[in-house]
Parts: sequence; C-alpha cells; structure tokens
Amino acid sequence: MSTPRSERHWIREFRRQVDGLDSRRGAPGSLEEELRESYLETVRALTEMISVRNADLERHSSEVALAVAGVAEKLELDPRRRVELLFASLLHDDGKIGVSEEILLKPAELTSEELGEVRRHPAFGARLIEQVPALEPIAPAIRHHHERFDGAGYPEELEGTDIPLEARILAVADSFAAMIEERPYSPAMTEEDACRELERCAGTQFDPDVVEAFVSEVRGSEPG
Repeated sequence: MSTPRSERHWIREFRRQVDGLDSRRGAPGSLEEELRESYLETVRALTEMISVRNADLERHSSEVALAVAGVAEKLELDPRRRVELLFASLLHDDGKIGVSEEILLKPAELTSEELGEVRRHPAFGARLIEQVPALEPIAPAIRHHHERFDGAGYPEELEGTDIPLEARILAVADSFAAMIEERPYSPAMTEEDACRELERCAGTQFDPDVVEAFVSEVRGSEPG
C-alpha cells in the first residue's frame, strides 16, 4: 500500500478517524474527550499486552490495522463502524495469548491437535473483548474473522453475508498481511502476488466485494 508502514501509525489513524465521528467528540478536557482517550488507552494497553506475549503478533495487528482503513472507506462504512473496525483489527489476534509459544513459532506444519488449539483463538479473543463494555461491539468481528465465504471456516461455519461485514474485511486484511510478512514456514510474497491470491480465493474463502475494494486500495485504483 502507498501509506508508509509503522508499528505506531495506527494511533494516528485512530485519532484521525475518531476526530471525524461527530461534533460531540468534545472539547479538550471535556468528559467526551476523556472517554475518547480512555478508549484509545484501553486498546493501547491490550495491544501492549499482546506485544509482551509475542511482538510478532503486535506487528501483524498493526499491519492489519493499516490495511483496513482504506477499504472501510471504499465500502462506505459510517465513521463509527470504521473506528470499531480499526479497534477490531488491532485486537483480532488477542486470543492467541492463550496459545502456546511453541505452536505460534513452530517452523513446520502443525499437527491436528495444534491446529485445533490455534483455531480456538477467535472465540477466546472475543470472550476477552466482551469483558470490556466499551469494546463489546467489536467482539463479533473478532469471533468470526476466520469464517470463510463458502461456509468452510471457523468457529461457526457461517456463510456469505451471515458473516459480519467487519469480519469479512478482517479476513481479507489479515490474510494479505500474513502473505506479505516473512514467516518461519514461508517467504514473504510481493503485494501484487498477494493481491492475485486474494482474487483467486474470492467467492470461496473471501467476500468478492471486499476483495475488489481491498485490491483496488492496494493497487491505487478504483474498484471496477
């Protein structure tokens, strides 16, 4: 993408999007402003917790946060949903704090038992987020970001538009970020190769409309 990447760029993006919510955001020092900052601090604290557990998870989540910002605008999500999506993108892998380090860093193919442990992370992460009332609206996006458009995903095998839109966006952004990252078990793809892989999987793994908007954002073109 054209936006320079930074592990902390999401903080600036958050402020830009929240500032655009509405006129009720409050003057400096007001209760509304304090609440807005408390939400940011909550997300920051949770993100730091993830970083302490595994720095690679935080870097990945930051990449996903950068990836969703433009596509949410192309899909015309209202400003509040954009901010919630940004929250969800930063915390979508929080459930992996319950997965052993040996599994997360394993440089070889996972066993069926290990894969089962990994696949519990979306539901576990959603349950963690539900403990924070201000963040409860983003729990469905976290719970369902590994569903597949064809119904073959997890944890609930939802299909098509039964999957929350925010989760469908996260699924694309999460996969894109994973493909362009260097992993112990796979080399990094170029952005163009990753876009082609998203297009190949549109309609099966991914929502075709989300893929079209996402790829056009990466390539700097308008969706066709």
